[in-house]
Amino acid sequence: MQKSTFNYELIPEYSQSLQNYCYAIAINHNNTYLLTSDEQRIKLFQFSKNGLKLLQILNKHQSLVYTLNFMKGRQQFVSGSLDSSIVIWSEISISNPKYLIKLNQHQDSVRCLHYSSHFKNLIVSGSDDHTIKFWYHFSSCSSWSCQQTINEHDDAVYGLSMNEEGTTLISCSSDKHVLVMNRENSNLKYWNVIQKINVKKWGLRICFITSKMFIFLPNNNGEQWKGGKALHIYTLNKDNSKFRKREEYIIKGGGQFCDAEFPALFVQSKQILLLKNGCTVNILKFNIVNSPQERESYQCKLEQFIYFDCKDNFECGAVFGAISENGEYLITWDWKKGEINIRKYKDILEITEI
Repeated sequence: MQKSTFNYELIPEYSQSLQNYCYAIAINHNNTYLLTSDEQRIKLFQFSKNGLKLLQILNKHQSLVYTLNFMKGRQQFVSGSLDSSIVIWSEISISNPKYLIKLNQHQDSVRCLHYSSHFKNLIVSGSDDHTIKFWYHFSSCSSWSCQQTINEHDDAVYGLSMNEEGTTLISCSSDKHVLVMNRENSNLKYWNVIQKINVKKWGLRICFITSKMFIFLPNNNGEQWKGGKALHIYTLNKDNSKFRKREEYIIKGGGQFCDAEFPALFVQSKQILLLKNGCTVNILKFNIVNSPQERESYQCKLEQFIYFDCKDNFECGAVFGAISENGEYLITWDWKKGEINIRKYKDILEITEI
């Protein structure tokens, strides 16, 4: 009997020394350029079959860079920092990016950013100042401006995710609430909070799987900065009006110290979820079955986990990374090795006896 699975295998020749803290990593949509934070600096690498080649070091932030995103369709990228600012960089020449604009309306660290290819003129940011801000680009003045602020969280905002259709945004915070926000059809630039979910244990990661399903990772039994033992899966109820917790799925890394950075990421083409928990990276496969008569059914399986042995140090949660849009490459940095590691997706065909 044949059984198909997969894993991510390390490519040693792609490893790159990076001793300073690297909280954020991003790879562009066609896997040719890689961004990494290097404390308050940003490093741009060319990514090719020959490995990584450093092209440029960028300095505009005054403190640690927490989040990086390529802006597909705009030929730009965006960064957020502990210094409370957001910087947008112009890719006039990708090998020589230029500073474009700095957005300074947050009052504390920018922890998470979301950019959707559905809305090439929208960036959403979450901050330690408890707010979510919606930034729009106006072509008439070639500038970005905050057009809406949501103040319904009572503590730091750590995670943001938008569904594939670009109609719903979710957020998680240390205030033990998840917000569900919908975009008004009559006003494409205005978002309403339509549900506030009490999650009992606050968490750091949240991610849409489908428009009717998302995952949330709470902390471990109320212990601050400790990874949870189970992934919580939420789905829409029968009348599609509210999200409800449907299942808890055991993952690796529970009880390990866990930083806020390294967002949960879902690869639609491969149905793979990448989820950091403590010093462990979980790679889960979802099989979704859509039925017009019934609720969306699914299977979830932990296909691979990568443990980064940092437990002998208080920095044990210091592993950060990203996955490419097509799921071909998994990029990580961990404190103990002090280097960028790249792993490549590989299909595996297992033959078992009946």
